[in-house]
Amino acid sequence: QQIYPVWAQQQARLNSELLAVMPPTVAQLFAGETEQQTFVASVLCSFGNLINQIPLGTRWLNLELGITAYKLALQVYTREAFPGKWAATQNNLANAYKNRIRGDRAENLEQAITAYQLALQVYTREAFPEQWAMTQNNLANAYKNRIRGDRAENLEQAITAYQLALQVRTRKAFPEQWAATQSNLATA
Repeated sequence: QQIYPVWAQQQARLNSELLAVMPPTVAQLFAGETEQQTFVASVLCSFGNLINQIPLGTRWLNLELGITAYKLALQVYTREAFPGKWAATQNNLANAYKNRIRGDRAENLEQAITAYQLALQVYTREAFPEQWAMTQNNLANAYKNRIRGDRAENLEQAITAYQLALQVRTRKAFPEQWAATQSNLATA
């Protein structure tokens, strides 16, 4: 509610030039102390999440800005130093690739699948059950829409991932997520 009016006024500044300026600007900010790097990575992830959801502006540009922000944040949010944040950023990056408008659609889906699989290296069922189930559902959506590979095999991969998600997303514990995943499973 607070950010959308500000972004509506600043829409002209959210342009393709920002895509070019972000990496060198962030590189300068990452040159600082560890605390500053972590703060900047956090801001980048928040920006990526917001820009990918905002209904204002140009959709392709919003997605590209989000992808750039997540990739830059991953320079600090490494798997070794920040496993949970790394996995969350991988999942968010995958969501952006799955919805990406620019580039080759098949390649974007492959990038999404890879990032979801990376997130699942940390988001295990034992350590992060809710995030694991969410990522399994997201991965299944990517497989359901996958262009490369055998269509039947892609659908089987999707079905398997939906079924895995339903091990945590039960009707009793997560009724809305359970219903959404059941619907996705039925479609697959």
